[in-house]
Amino acid sequence: MRGIERREKCYVEVIADHDVDGRVEPLAVVWEDGRVFGIDRVVEQRYAASMKVGGHGLRYTVMMGGRERFIWHDDTGWYVERIIHDGVVSLEEVAKPSRKCDNSAEEPIEDKCVSAFVPVGIDEAERIVDALNVLAKRRNVPIEGT
Repeated sequence: MRGIERREKCYVEVIADHDVDGRVEPLAVVWEDGRVFGIDRVVEQRYAASMKVGGHGLRYTVMMGGRERFIWHDDTGWYVERIIHDGVVSLEEVAKPSRKCDNSAEEPIEDKCVSAFVPVGIDEAERIVDALNVLAKRRNVPIEGT
């Protein structure tokens, strides 16, 4: 098992549900190559500092793929602590190419599809599909599996 060399602050695209009361619930995170990772549930949200990469904002503790993860929302947008293992970027963390991290990640291939296969519960599936349709239309890419 490799140890963590370092972490980087990486801004990501988040699909979220915004209700009329102003509450925001993140539903999924979009990886730089267009893959979408569903958020199983939000465990907690509170203002906190990101001690490992610097910064502070509203920290969401979320369950993704059975693992607890943190995503932050600050004045700039959504970000995660991207884990770098022995010089290799962990695929367990997410980043958006338009707001590059400090490392030199390759640009995603333009004809990538947005995946509709997101591991979520039945109750959230309709909201995720709607959000994916909006995202795919905005990026002008097809949705896999439709």
